Formats: sequence, structure tokens, C-alpha cells
Amino acid sequence: LQLVARVPPIDASRNGPRLLLIHIEAARSSRLKTAWLLWRHYRRLRLHHEDPVVPILFLPRGGPSGVERVPVREEHEGFEVASFTYWALGLAKLEARDHLDRNALAPALAACMRSRDWSKAEHKHRCLERILTLDLDTARSFLLVDAVETYIH
Repeated sequence: LQLVARVPPIDASRNGPRLLLIHIEAARSSRLKTAWLLWRHYRRLRLHHEDPVVPILFLPRGGPSGVERVPVREEHEGFEVASFTYWALGLAKLEARDHLDRNALAPALAACMRSRDWSKAEHKHRCLERILTLDLDTARSFLLVDAVETYIH
């Protein structure tokens, strides 16, 4: 699963780029093969767009604890031929309780996180209950509920 979105930078007042391409790739693992696949997509996006690309590897079931910057290097006979850096977002090692109320996307992301204090049923209930408290239209609420149903452990 891939998502590419063109968004303004957080601090648009600076003299940097007017827009960024955010490329999110969902994967089961952060193996080197996955990193090079992300790199191939990055190169393709850079060829077709002038906007800077921010590559993110989304790991709902593994990866680091939270966000981690991952450098990848290709070498030949001791010389660096190419390098690439992406952001890895791992959720499985994070505690759902600590992240459930952060923003509108948090209930869906919290479904991928662990819950030491809650049973599976309570974890699901808290994620769905949080969605009910958000001021969202039916379509957005449905997408969040679907994500909880898909990713709850």
C-alpha cells in the first residue's frame, strides 16, 4: 500500500520549498529489500516532480519504537555509490494508552499499538469510543473504524 500526498511544509513562511511530496509505504517488515523498494519509488517520484520527497515506511506490526531515521547506503569496492534516508514509523512497540488522544488519526494508529493494561476487547472499545468523540463526517469516521477493525491485535 502506498500513499503520496502533496502538502505544504510545516513552516511555510521560510524560504524553503512551497510544497513537499509525502510518500508513505506500508510494509510488514523493515528488511533491506523493503528499503530498496522505497528507494526505487523515491527516485521515480523525484524524476517526475520538482518538489522534495519525504519517504516514510509505515510498519503497523513491527519496526522501531516510534519514529526513526534510517540511512541506507550502497557501496561498490569500498566506495559509496548511492545513499538514501527514509523515516520508519513503527507502532507495535508503542503503548496505545499514551497515544490514543493525540489527534484524529490516533485511534486508528493506536489499534496497531500494544496495550499492556487492556484486554483486546477493551483496547478495541477504547479506540472506537475515541472515534465517537471526534467531530468527523460519516466517511472519515468509517475509515477510522475500518482501520481499527483491520489492525487491532
